[in-house]
Amino acid sequence: MRMSIYLLALFFLFPKPSISSVDILSTDDIVSIAWSAGGQSHLMLSDSSATRNFISPELTLGEIHFSGEPYIVCATSNWNLAQADSLYLLDPYSLSIESAYEIDYQDLIIGSYEPDEVYMSIRVARHSLNDTPVFISSNYTAYDYQTGELGVATARFVPDSSTMDLILSEARNLTFAFTYCAITSLIRPVSCCQPEPMYFWHWYFNWHGIDNIFYSGIHEILSDRALGLSTSSFYSGQCYYMDDMPELKVAGSCTSEILTLWISTFQDSMCCTAFNAEGPDSTESYIFPYSMPPPDSPWSMSCNPDDEGLLFAWFEDGSIISRHYLDVWNPDTYVVQSGISDIEEDDLSVCSDQNGYWVAWVEAGRSDPDFVFVPRDSVSSIGESEIQPPLSGLSISPVINPARGSLRFNVGGYFGEYEVFIYDIAGRLELYGEFNDQDTIIFNDELPRGTYIVTVVNGSLSVSCKVIVL
Repeated sequence: MRMSIYLLALFFLFPKPSISSVDILSTDDIVSIAWSAGGQSHLMLSDSSATRNFISPELTLGEIHFSGEPYIVCATSNWNLAQADSLYLLDPYSLSIESAYEIDYQDLIIGSYEPDEVYMSIRVARHSLNDTPVFISSNYTAYDYQTGELGVATARFVPDSSTMDLILSEARNLTFAFTYCAITSLIRPVSCCQPEPMYFWHWYFNWHGIDNIFYSGIHEILSDRALGLSTSSFYSGQCYYMDDMPELKVAGSCTSEILTLWISTFQDSMCCTAFNAEGPDSTESYIFPYSMPPPDSPWSMSCNPDDEGLLFAWFEDGSIISRHYLDVWNPDTYVVQSGISDIEEDDLSVCSDQNGYWVAWVEAGRSDPDFVFVPRDSVSSIGESEIQPPLSGLSISPVINPARGSLRFNVGGYFGEYEVFIYDIAGRLELYGEFNDQDTIIFNDELPRGTYIVTVVNGSLSVSCKVIVL
């Protein structure tokens, strides 16, 4: 009986992190999508030419370039203990496994503690610079039913130049005893313009609700410690209005900055804190200048040090809305997709491409993801006023799908003039047209066989569909 009460207390005190259900990655014009369904994770290329399944409920994607060649990095987390947590190097064209590394709990801790059970969650950095290592962050809870520990760790792996086997080159760890602590969230390593990313995680300490945010960069910490700052010192200057227990919602990066968005405990205010790549000190902190998205909806942000800007996306009132950052936040929002019933938290992902952004999501009640391409020009222009989420029923659909020869589309819910963009799966613009009060449109240009994404833009509204050309 005492054991059951103890385990129940542990369950409430140390909740497992939410599972990341969808992730999207663009590398060298190849787009791959990962998602979770039925307790497993699935990975596919955007044209469905290759797929791979993992016996794992959680999968995050990253990419590296090694010796001039691109590779996809997959990090699997197995809270269901079906198999070991692992890192995989995959060929981006075929998704074949080049090498794999099973991450053992002992790889990430300091000391020789051997618990009865260990639950870990692993995140991989989205991008790494040329010939730099694979970076991960992890949190774990270790049980032996008498004592135990929980902690967070960061690690770097390097591929062997001849075999491509992943080799653990360094791990850093911060461990807590079971003293009323809980790690409540873990953000993937945020890539920046320096070779090393920054790491963010959120932990809860003691019954009185004292919250602390730990963040670190490998280049800034010694091997046996991490840098921790309490919220009272983390939020300073213009952010003095935030209370002592803010929640980190999302983090992303561009060429010059790392941006983090926080909401207050009572979810009535929102703050943006920026960092540069020189060290762990924040460079700017301010009240977010525009309306706060619903705090309980999914938020996502692109993270690419080769992109001068970034895209922040969220779900609101049946639509995926986005706001672009390029030195300043764009006052206008851009509607990525409308007509969506609902999206669960963690079921939305954004990545950066050389021509724009890819957005992927899993609609509530479905087991397969949707994804669209957002041209950079559509979101980077600075407007004069904030655009509210759409109330119209803008739509576009192919008359025949799959199609041969000319392409015909039905368009509805528009007002006056609208534009139609047709992109290939690499985000390259293939066809473009301007139309006015036409319910059915035709493109007579023949396209090569493949899958294409068709986007109609009507003022601030947009919606996309897919068409297959035979």
